[in-house]
Amino acid sequence: MQVEERIGFFAKIIKSFTSMSFYRYIKSQPFATGFKYLLLFLLIITVALSIRFSFIIVNGTNFIADWISTNIPEITIRNGEVSSPVEQPYKKGTNDFVFILDTTGQTMSISPEYRAGILLLKNKIVHKQSEVETREYDLSRTPYFVLNKTIVDRIKSIFVWITIPLMVVFLYLYYIIAKLFQALLFSLLTLIINAASGLKIAYSGLLNIGVFNLTLPTLLGAIVDITGLRMPFFWLIYTGVYIVYLVIMTIGSKDKAEPELAEIGS
Repeated sequence: MQVEERIGFFAKIIKSFTSMSFYRYIKSQPFATGFKYLLLFLLIITVALSIRFSFIIVNGTNFIADWISTNIPEITIRNGEVSSPVEQPYKKGTNDFVFILDTTGQTMSISPEYRAGILLLKNKIVHKQSEVETREYDLSRTPYFVLNKTIVDRIKSIFVWITIPLMVVFLYLYYIIAKLFQALLFSLLTLIINAASGLKIAYSGLLNIGVFNLTLPTLLGAIVDITGLRMPFFWLIYTGVYIVYLVIMTIGSKDKAEPELAEIGS
């Protein structure tokens, strides 16, 4: 049985930032060893972060849907004309944002007292984005559209079921690309150490060292994201931890007496 087979995946996670003897073994393995580890490790990180972000998406979507259901009446657009059973002009909101519905012609613009808002007229939408920017959208090309609580709930469900899987896929691909790029970029540092120290480690071994050293800073980053901690300049901490461990583990991977390799399986 090979040494690698005696090391479980979670043991590799721990040894990646606690065991120099582990790196004496890893440096002699093909890059496929590090790449497979990275794929599985990042999958776990992605799932953990996705659970956290899913709560944010669901809560945010529910908030928006509830606001629409509470503040916006049933609206129908047919052949480019807006109609609603509610008494008009209908106004709902605050000075920061207001929604106004008026198909009677009494209201033609959003009052300056409102910083932003939406004005729905008989045949167009006026969107005030800020105190200095307002845009209009013609509804003449809208054949049919209905907005009510049932539609809002349906859109909310569809949005959540589509967004969350897409988020998981995007997050996973992002992590793979970002971490591989980081390992490749900092391999320049390990190449210098390799040459200066006479370690004679193959480039695939240096990449493995770089990949496994991503474990600790990536875990720290995931913890910060999951807990919602706000840490100014965290990227400096992340980079510092990675560089320190990368240097220590690269130098520490220098071959020693053969019996020390037994530590890996312990």
